[in-house]
Amino acid sequence: MEAELINNPLSRGLLTTSRVIHPYDLPNLTARTLDALFPAIPEAAVRHRHLLVTGLPESGKTTLLNFLARQAIKRYGRPKVNLIAVRKIADGLDLIDSRPVQLMFIDDAIRSANARLSAKQADDVGDFYEIRHIFEDRASTRSGVVITVWAAQRFKSLDIVFRNAHAIIFKTVAVDPADSKEIQKYVGPRAYDELRRITMEIYGNANDAIKSSAIVCLPFANKSGTFRYWMTTPILNFNDNPGLEGSNMDALAPFFFNVGAVIEKYQKNRSWRKDARAYYLHRFEHMKLDEIAKDPHVRVDPSVVSRRIAKMRGELSRLAGEQYERWKAEQLRTRGYEVTLDGRTGQPDILAKHTQTGELRVYSCKCLEYTRKRMLPVQELRPEIHKALELHAPLMLSVWNLADDSEQEIMLDPAALKERIELRPAK
Repeated sequence: MEAELINNPLSRGLLTTSRVIHPYDLPNLTARTLDALFPAIPEAAVRHRHLLVTGLPESGKTTLLNFLARQAIKRYGRPKVNLIAVRKIADGLDLIDSRPVQLMFIDDAIRSANARLSAKQADDVGDFYEIRHIFEDRASTRSGVVITVWAAQRFKSLDIVFRNAHAIIFKTVAVDPADSKEIQKYVGPRAYDELRRITMEIYGNANDAIKSSAIVCLPFANKSGTFRYWMTTPILNFNDNPGLEGSNMDALAPFFFNVGAVIEKYQKNRSWRKDARAYYLHRFEHMKLDEIAKDPHVRVDPSVVSRRIAKMRGELSRLAGEQYERWKAEQLRTRGYEVTLDGRTGQPDILAKHTQTGELRVYSCKCLEYTRKRMLPVQELRPEIHKALELHAPLMLSVWNLADDSEQEIMLDPAALKERIELRPAK
């Protein structure tokens, strides 16, 4: 009797743990994936790394692509990275330049890399295999990194050449049984069960926060696990080349940063939603701190509300500051300056040299929010001060006020600065 029970198929189904989901047993491969995707720039070689991102519509693929773009900038420094956002690899190849890191995003890739149209894509396949040499010819160098990121809604529909990636990030399971079986072969049953749970949360429970989770497969390491990321302000633009949002901005047009749109997005992010909500209620609803503390979407002690608002204000300054620097650089170019942007920590924001007079200027760009007099500590300008003293050049403090959308440009003597610089709103 006991032996019959153990051998019974139903009993075996109940006793097995192969179908029990243990999401915490899955390794977090986020850091490992990013390290593989963004290698160090070699001195005498060109490396090519390839990533595939696949998932159903509205699963957060575009958000992930923007996250990866910012990770590349963080690792290599903005001046070294050429961001390319296209829908066809042929268009992307035309935008390769001499910068040491070429990061090319091909969105909606099935349109131009469909498995059913392999014969018609022979040129694209050939270019993909030769992309390192194309970069070498274009940049006249044998030192660099070329990273290609393909995004597609259906895994098997993408040509197998482009599925052979160093890493594959799956955002959702597949509806098609053939696709489903193929994905399971890559990630294994346990990771696929977790991917199914993520998919159900996105489409069954309208859980936007779960979109920051995915399953990644590292084929060469024979490993699968979780990949986690966070929402960032979009910087990729797939409608106009090149890929950087605002790179073709009109330097003569006023600078614009959409605070409301950013706050709306951050309120949907689990890590930021209370800070964003508190900031929104304070700035746009003009609520008092004790009222904000009682809001059902905030619910914190009144003593920490001001810190929540300050945290969100700092994030807005950071996000807006990146865009403001690029806008300011374009504006200076139209005024006849040769501009150097350096995104590394400890370096001045902008170095500007007039092409005719040779005049040098060192710019510190700030996006701040203030409705009354504000004292800016001079320590926040330390990299620019050191460079201005080194070059015997004036220090230019360029400030955009997010509270009233106004700009101040102040010329300072780097050798005669007080401990604080006074800023006043224009309105």
